[in-house]
Amino acid sequence: MEYKVHDNFIFFPVNRNVSRKKLTFKRNGEFLFSLNVAIDYVTPDFTAKIDLSRFKGETLEIIVTPEIPLNFTSSDIDFREECEEPFRPTVHFSPRFGWMNDPNGLIKYGDEYHMFFQHNPTDTAWTNMHWGHAVSKDLIRWEEKEVAVFPDKLGVAFSGSAITDKDNLLGLKEGEDDTVLLYYTSVGAPACQSIAYSTDELKSFKKYSDNPVIEHIIGCNRDPKVNFCEELGEYIVVFYLNDDVYVLQKSKNLKDWTEFQRISLPGDNECPDIFPINDKNGKRKWVLIGAHDKYFVGDFIKGEFVPTQPVQSLHYGTSAYAGQTFQDVDDGRRIRIDWLRAPGICGKNFCSQMSFPTELTLEKVNNTYYLAANPVSELSTLYRKTDCFENLLLEKNVPFSFGLEDTAYYVTLSGKFDFDTTLKFSYFGREFDISMSGNEIKSKSFNGPVSVDEKSLDIKLIIDRTSLEIYSDAGKIYYGNVNESTVCDRNLPNLSITSDNDYTLDKLEIISLKI
Repeated sequence: MEYKVHDNFIFFPVNRNVSRKKLTFKRNGEFLFSLNVAIDYVTPDFTAKIDLSRFKGETLEIIVTPEIPLNFTSSDIDFREECEEPFRPTVHFSPRFGWMNDPNGLIKYGDEYHMFFQHNPTDTAWTNMHWGHAVSKDLIRWEEKEVAVFPDKLGVAFSGSAITDKDNLLGLKEGEDDTVLLYYTSVGAPACQSIAYSTDELKSFKKYSDNPVIEHIIGCNRDPKVNFCEELGEYIVVFYLNDDVYVLQKSKNLKDWTEFQRISLPGDNECPDIFPINDKNGKRKWVLIGAHDKYFVGDFIKGEFVPTQPVQSLHYGTSAYAGQTFQDVDDGRRIRIDWLRAPGICGKNFCSQMSFPTELTLEKVNNTYYLAANPVSELSTLYRKTDCFENLLLEKNVPFSFGLEDTAYYVTLSGKFDFDTTLKFSYFGREFDISMSGNEIKSKSFNGPVSVDEKSLDIKLIIDRTSLEIYSDAGKIYYGNVNESTVCDRNLPNLSITSDNDYTLDKLEIISLKI
């Protein structure tokens, strides 16, 4: 059918359980893009939005395969109704509608944090990758904007990163504002790296006319992270190739890239991040980390990244994935957000949530560097009520119990590392153990260490409706979890701690949170 685009959006009724129909959009016979949409006029349960604002006033041809009658509504505004949903997180970002996965293009511009993300606005399942966009002044309260990067003739838009072209190297600057470049993977056949950009403070975005800027090499070939490397005096980009191998390239102009290294990151793949970070003594190091949070700490020596110790692991949970750090944070913090993937845990109109933002630091313990992730200090703006217990004696097999409200919580507990003691922790009917005897945190669905050096017990928890995040040993060990075992049962509004020996917590804080 031919359709003259009068409004910004068209809307289709969909049902995630029916077959997807391929919608192909053409202009004057030229292919523009295609989407897979689960159109259902009979038993719909969701409204899909397709943004056509960039074609307003033009006539498009829309082809549906397999062929069915094509009926839709249109509007200049998003009229879809939101509803209170039991799986909607309280203090974590989630999309208003549709599917979300990897955080992309995290950057601070002026006084605003910009978070882009993998997004399917037409369904609550993974397909049709766009870049969604949200903005915050405090990393906590996010305002979702319209889609920033759309599929095109090169394919859908997979993950990537953002960087400010402060020297106008690409010559795209149009006024006083610096150009912000979004590097992403175009996934058609084959995958390649492309650029979208903004010249108006990230209010609108255009595709670079010379895309792709990096042609396909081998394998998956995706997820570019761009940064400036002072040691090389050039920009660098790292992206994933295949197996556990990543490629590093360099450029003086942000357009022409030359490969200088391939590196294996054992136990990892996809979505790399590479960034400089100072340890607590001010010594500068570089970190290369993959989607599964395996990471190298190292230096740039003789033109290459050289790991200076074996690979380490930051995350031991089941959900946190594809974390990325913000560019251009002016207070010097290295701030990070992960995707908390949640197979099967979706609301009616949306699926997935981001982690709570963390600040990364670098600490040396027994001659080994460890990344540490702790909730950003802005968390304190959500504090509603604090209950504090000091020198709390937990008598053997006698539970400490505390009543909870229907909200999110930040819980901290600290004490000595007692090798004869296991604590059983329960919240809203969900349980996990802190076994100091085995140096293990474990539940039905996750397990890993309590401490790197086994000198103290230091646990922080952020509990939300369907998620549990644990920051152990001053954040050197992180668990991000969204699964059936972390969905809060609000029929059981209690927190309890039971010890298998007499044990004294130095401090327990239970803080209710609300945006």
